[in-house]
Amino acid sequence: MYAYLRPYILSFVPLFIAMGAFDFLPVILGMTAGMAEPRRRRAMREGAGAAGLILMGFLFLGKGVFLLLGVSDYDFLIAGGLLLLVLSIKALLLDPERPRRAAPADLSIVPLATPLLAGPAAMATTVILLNTYGAAVTLVSIVLNTLCTWAILDRAPLLGRALGEKGSQALSKISYILLASIAVMMIRHGIAGWR
Repeated sequence: MYAYLRPYILSFVPLFIAMGAFDFLPVILGMTAGMAEPRRRRAMREGAGAAGLILMGFLFLGKGVFLLLGVSDYDFLIAGGLLLLVLSIKALLLDPERPRRAAPADLSIVPLATPLLAGPAAMATTVILLNTYGAAVTLVSIVLNTLCTWAILDRAPLLGRALGEKGSQALSKISYILLASIAVMMIRHGIAGWR
């Protein structure tokens, strides 16, 4: 039985880590602060679903797109890192007195689905899993990870309530600094891979 399940387990774990639902939880809490609960839940559902669809598309088209465009994994890391860096700087410099408009469409696709959840790391992991375990196992891993990610994001406010309003505001600013750090790390790894 374990021999049958082993490829599914070994493909699930690295993709779960690469999608980073727990890693980005503080960032997501900051981005959804003040959002009405129905809108937030819809944004989380759409974001997780879109991330899953992006990875499924990448599963079947990624290698061909890379070859066609001459794009490497390192190019993806740099582009995704730059996008995250711009988003985090914009959020950190935004006037706190000015109301923030965060429509689910603005949040669910960019930056939640991509580049956060279905970012360069998750896309590269998908290609590696495809080469290692085949399309069927990788597809199952994507579906399971999408469901797990949605479950985690859907329950994110429990942590926010535990922190309180002041704690949530502090976490929001800290999370964007963390996001900027992650962005710089992605850019650094991309540049290092170019060499």
